[in-house]
Amino acid sequence: MISIRERPASVEDRAVPGHWEGDLLSGSKNSHIATLVERHTRYVMLAKVANKETNTVVSALIKQAKKLPGELYKSLTWDRGKELADHRRFSLATDIDVYFCDPQSPWQRGSNENTNGLLRQYFPKGTDLSVYSQAELNKVARQLNERPRKTLEFDTPAERFNVCVASTNSGGNPMRTSLTICLSENFAKVRPMLVCDSQVHIWAEQSSERSWAPGGPELHREMGHRREAIGFEELKDLMDEAGGDRVLICPPTWDLDRNDLGLAAAAKYPDRFGLMARVPLLDPETGKALLKSWQDLPGVNGVRLTFFRPAEATWLNDGTADWYWPIAEELNIPTMVHPGKFKQEIAGVAQKYPGLTLMLDHMGVPGGITDDAITPFVEETAALSQYPNLSVKVSGLPARTGPCAAAPQG
Repeated sequence: MISIRERPASVEDRAVPGHWEGDLLSGSKNSHIATLVERHTRYVMLAKVANKETNTVVSALIKQAKKLPGELYKSLTWDRGKELADHRRFSLATDIDVYFCDPQSPWQRGSNENTNGLLRQYFPKGTDLSVYSQAELNKVARQLNERPRKTLEFDTPAERFNVCVASTNSGGNPMRTSLTICLSENFAKVRPMLVCDSQVHIWAEQSSERSWAPGGPELHREMGHRREAIGFEELKDLMDEAGGDRVLICPPTWDLDRNDLGLAAAAKYPDRFGLMARVPLLDPETGKALLKSWQDLPGVNGVRLTFFRPAEATWLNDGTADWYWPIAEELNIPTMVHPGKFKQEIAGVAQKYPGLTLMLDHMGVPGGITDDAITPFVEETAALSQYPNLSVKVSGLPARTGPCAAAPQG
């Protein structure tokens, strides 16, 4: 255990960023939140913890620490609570020094104590803190980080922290570069940053009551998705854990044209889930009726069509999909498209229906194509920039690099 008295002078005078203070904010029913404050900028991070056991708290702190560049997390000052008894594991996992205050000396973590006082405006004493998700804690932290502070000459912690991030050398680490971009684009404008995923699958197990498409099990396996089904409640928990705010649910191709799970998710958690629904292209009358019914149905944000499976490969050329484009344009329905190798056909659709909003999945790169082999496909996609009604998703990007690559993205 390293005493605060051994902490470098540069930490003490707040001259450089990257030095944090932390504590647990306690509530009723033995509930807690880990609170962290950066001394130089007063920037706040909150972490949900299931209990105050040292293994739980240290694991949560490690996860938070790995979200930041090392240059912005060099030390942590904590009180003498038993929740950090396993501080050596934290330091080994993060290369962050931990200093401990003198007994009964909370003023030695003054920034953190002040922040905990501000947090009581959101979480009064006696509040059951276990009911708050990580996403809800993130929102509270954002609100604090966007408050002008007299001690910062009425800048906000977010503005000051953004300057630090922008001046940090990313060292070639794409995660750090991504963090810099996100903070620069969002906090510089002093507005909340929403972390949104443009494409997530949820599905139920195949059963006698819920059959999959022909070849569905093989397709599911080839795509490299996890073997076990995943529902929206588990997805929400994973979002809370990772700090994700919202996702667009795209029903997977192996689950036929079902939308029931996505509709249920959007109905229960309308501020977390939206649905890019599937339509039965082989059944135009049913499809048209669904499109019209979805106009007044909250949670349906658009439609996603796929043309990469063998069974779908002819639909852009044999007239099967022709009925969809004019009614989607008429009803103003945003449409995601996984074109497989049929980007030129989608270009023709974009040109013929200029009022139709189209989004091209996965940079327009077919599944299984990786590394340098994606270049010609990306060049083809770039050529589509002449169509103002067509945009491109970079979904599936990690699967385009080397051994991480899976088979076709669904």
